[in-house]
Amino acid sequence: MAYVKTRRAGASLVVTLPRELAKLLGLREGEVVRIKVQRPNRSYFGAFPGLSRFKPKERANHRD
Repeated sequence: MAYVKTRRAGASLVVTLPRELAKLLGLREGEVVRIKVQRPNRSYFGAFPGLSRFKPKERANHRD
């Protein structure tokens, strides 16, 4: 499994597969693949290394 970010290309959104994943799956340029799109859970735990936790004051102002 890989977490990737969408980006805009013209009027479309695109995602880029990491090289390691493409190699693992044996994918080559121009191949047709089927994907399953799922949003990660809202915690994003570990998704952004180096990002600190909410401070108590920030947590009080945070809305889901």
